Amino acid sequence: MSKLYLENGWLSMNKAGELLCGDHVETVNREDSVIMVLADGLGSGVKASILSTLTSKILATMLAGDMTVEDSVETIALTLPVCAVRQVAYCTFTILQVDKNTGEVYLVQFDNPDLILLRGGKIFDYPKEKREIAGKTIYETRLMGRTGDLYIMMSDGAVHAGVGTVLNFGWQQPEIAEYAQRVWTPDLSAKSMAAKISDACRELYMDIPGDDTTIAALRIRQRQQVNLMIGPPMDPAQDEAIMGDFFALEGKTIVCGGTTRTVTRASQDNAAQEEIPAPWWGGTWASPFAPPWISLTRISPPSLPSRGWTLSPRGSSPWAGWWPWRPSAFPTRLGSPPGSPARMGPPSSPACSLRKPPM
Repeated sequence: MSKLYLENGWLSMNKAGELLCGDHVETVNREDSVIMVLADGLGSGVKASILSTLTSKILATMLAGDMTVEDSVETIALTLPVCAVRQVAYCTFTILQVDKNTGEVYLVQFDNPDLILLRGGKIFDYPKEKREIAGKTIYETRLMGRTGDLYIMMSDGAVHAGVGTVLNFGWQQPEIAEYAQRVWTPDLSAKSMAAKISDACRELYMDIPGDDTTIAALRIRQRQQVNLMIGPPMDPAQDEAIMGDFFALEGKTIVCGGTTRTVTRASQDNAAQEEIPAPWWGGTWASPFAPPWISLTRISPPSLPSRGWTLSPRGSSPWAGWWPWRPSAFPTRLGSPPGSPARMGPPSSPACSLRKPPM
C-alpha cells in the first residue's frame, strides 16, 4: 500500500449563456501515481468543450500508459480538429503527475496560468525548464513533493475574473496565489481550496462569468486508515473473536447499525466497567426508579464514551446523558412490558431480521 494519499478536486463555471464548459479536467488514479490534466479549449461552448475533452483525455491516457510527453503533445497536435472560423486547433493544458510512494512531482504547462504551489501554507517558487515540442513552447518541472503540499491549477477564466468591471486588468495569478495563501489552513482539503477560489472568481464576475473558469487542486497528505464494521457476525459465538480482531487494527474505527453497536458494547462491558466513575449522587448507576423489565446487570454512565470507537452513526441518542441508567441491549425492549418482542428499529431496516441482540 502506498504511503501517501493524493486527494484532489476541481470546480468549473460555464461562461454566461453557455450550456457546456470549454474547460475539462481528467484524472487518472494509477496504482503508483495520480495524473491530473486541466485543458482549456479555444473559445467557449461546444467547440471549446470538444477540444478540451479530447486534449485532456488523450494526454491522461497516454501518460498513464507510460508514453513520453513528447509523443503525447505530438499526438495532440495531429489529432485536434481545426476551427472552421479561426483556422487553428488550439487548446492549452496543464499536466500534474505525483508519485504515491516517493512524492515525486512531474509538471508540464502550456499557455495556462502558472500552477500555484503552497508549501507549508506559503507560496513556493518552483523551477521551470522551457522546451519546444511539436511547435509548442511548454514548461517542464520536476521536484520532490512534501506532505502538506497543495498544487492549484486554473484556466485563464480565473485571471480574467472582474476585468473591466471590478478590476481593471482582472485577477492576476500573483494575486490569486496571495489569496490562496491567506485562506490556507493545515486541514483544508484540495476541493475546499478549489471551491474558495472558484467562489471568489464568481464574485468578481458578479455572477455573470465572462469566460469558462476551472480551478483544480491536489494535496499531498499521509494515508489515514479507517476500519468500518457494518454488521455483527452471523454466529454469535464469534462475537468476541471478531470484535477483538477489529479493535486491534490500527487507525480509526466506525461502527454502523444498532445491533452492531449493541454487540460491540456487550463485548467491551467488562473493560468499560473498570473505568466507570462513581455517580455524582453517591449511589449506584442502577437507579431505583428503573422499570422492572430493564436489565441493570451491565450499566455504564451515559456520558462514558464507547471504548475504542471513533464514530457510531446509529444506536446512540443525544438525550442519553439525561438517563441515570442504561439498558443492557441498547435499542431492545426499552419501554416495553416484560415478554414483548425485542424492537430492533424501523421495520424497513434490513438489519432488523438478521439477528437478535444479546439479552
